[in-house]
Amino acid sequence: MNRRINRFMPNRVSYFDSIRGLAALIVVIHHYVTTFYPEVTFGNGGMLARLFEMPPFGLLVAGKFAVCLFFILSGYVLSYKFLGSKMLLSSFLSAILKRPIRLGGIVLVTVAMGAALWYFELFFIHKVGVLNNNDWFANFWHGKIVIESFLRDFFFFPFGHAHLYNMPLWTIKMELYGSFLVFGFLYLFSNYRYRWFAYVVILLLLAGTFYINFFLGIIFADIYKTKPVKLSKGRARLLLCFSGLSFLYFSSYPSHVSHETIVHTIYGLLPQSSSLNYAILAASSFFIFVLLCDRLKDILKSRKLLFLGKISYSLYAIHFLVLGSFSSYVFCKLNLYVSYGLSFAIVLFVSIFVIVIIATILHRYVDIPTMRIAGKFGGVIERRCGAK
Repeated sequence: MNRRINRFMPNRVSYFDSIRGLAALIVVIHHYVTTFYPEVTFGNGGMLARLFEMPPFGLLVAGKFAVCLFFILSGYVLSYKFLGSKMLLSSFLSAILKRPIRLGGIVLVTVAMGAALWYFELFFIHKVGVLNNNDWFANFWHGKIVIESFLRDFFFFPFGHAHLYNMPLWTIKMELYGSFLVFGFLYLFSNYRYRWFAYVVILLLLAGTFYINFFLGIIFADIYKTKPVKLSKGRARLLLCFSGLSFLYFSSYPSHVSHETIVHTIYGLLPQSSSLNYAILAASSFFIFVLLCDRLKDILKSRKLLFLGKISYSLYAIHFLVLGSFSSYVFCKLNLYVSYGLSFAIVLFVSIFVIVIIATILHRYVDIPTMRIAGKFGGVIERRCGAK
């Protein structure tokens, strides 16, 4: 008996938000572990490092995988509504113009927060680096902040230079540009009969870059919306198992260790390639697995995960500032009285609690109003352009 794998999916479904929340949490853990246990991320042959070079433990520090998953989700969600029908010029202009507004609220607020913490010398992450000989963040908040440069960046280059004040925001710049690519493609090819040829060309052009994830998201949306796939029950289960195992294996690929270290891990037989390619493969496999697995969808619809998804953008944007200031300060104080490992455990637990509180506040008073403003602005643009 054939089973229709393609089910109607609106361009925004609840479990996608939960996936975003989990991906944001992975990034948070990745940055905390890299700060306090750099050998786990960069590898040094120790027992702890070897543990995180194997699945499923490597998933906890799979920052690249999480970022690729963010972008695949964006490509899917942004494109689903328009695929199979002509994207009007009014819709195109509305989407393009409201996107910076939608993303910009959290960016501007957290950049200002980062600049303030930097100005008042409230970042203590460099002191942690002295304790564990970790210099991966040596270029973050280095020296004295230049107010003139900050004002120029804040008002004229909020996306391009945001990472100077809040490092993880480099991905938001890519999110913005990737969104523009998505909308541009949709305007040209959303109803084009032979758009699959365009997919091939674009995938070849963007190979080896984070931007390829946006178009993988579009392709997944196109398949599930306009190209129904029928699989037997057995084949559906086989694809489900294959995508799940592929995700577990490739998501733990040690992205930041040397090739000499990788050859001694379970990934040693893989072709020597950019770690980004394996992160893309892991994110794509996980996305397919979620689309096929109804049980996982039900789990992802739990209230706690949905809440995590709602605050995922603000959580992602604020965590590094908390890490560099509050977490590093508390750790340096605790480490004078208790062991290094216990200090880290306490700091991680307390910091996640603090991050969630701040993220909730930002979501309510910055992100939601920004979304409303962007929606209203986009509606005005679409009505005015549509009337012409």
